[in-house]
This record gives sequence, C-alpha cells and structure tokens, in this order.
Amino acid sequence: ILAKLRKAGLISSTRGRRGGYRLARCSEKISVWDMVKAVESQTHSVKCQNESIGTCYFAAACISGDAWAVIDESIREALSDLSLSKLVSNVESFQMCPVGGVRECRSG
Repeated sequence: ILAKLRKAGLISSTRGRRGGYRLARCSEKISVWDMVKAVESQTHSVKCQNESIGTCYFAAACISGDAWAVIDESIREALSDLSLSKLVSNVESFQMCPVGGVRECRSG
C-alpha cells in the first residue's frame, strides 16, 4: 500500500535510521478519493461502469446502468470533498473498543 501511495505522489519515503514515510503534500490537499485511486485497481461499483473494459453486452437492455453511474459519481464527489485532515479530525471522537481498533463503541 505504501509503495502505491508513494508512486501516486501522496507520500514520500526516506531511507536510513531516521527514515520513514511522510505526506508529500499537506493533509488538506490530499483527498480520500486520491488515496482510493492510488491503492485500488477497480474504483467502480460494478464492472460495466468502467469505460476501459468496453461496452457491456447487455447495455441496451440494462435498466440499472444509469443508477450505477449516479452512485459512482456520488461516491467520487463525496470522497473528493473529504480531505485527509478532515478524516483525521474525526478520530478523536471515537473510543477504543476492547477488541482493538478505532471504532465507535455502542452498548448492546
């Protein structure tokens, strides 16, 4: 994952004892969509929405293609508007659960 993020120009790496990974741009300028595009090979909800695959054999009779296009665009817009800094700012409102990981704990 880190190699893919580095290749996309979202993080940079430094070798050596004081090396490691750091953001290549400020967190306000990195969107969650940028990160998804960098690490996922398929960013469409369904294969038929991927233009690089070509037209689906059933496209003429498909009644859900337009709906999937709207869904995919909504996801892209929402994740493009959500910066890494906004995402991280919400972490403080979550509690650690006994099983580990960051998630919201609710009774029941």
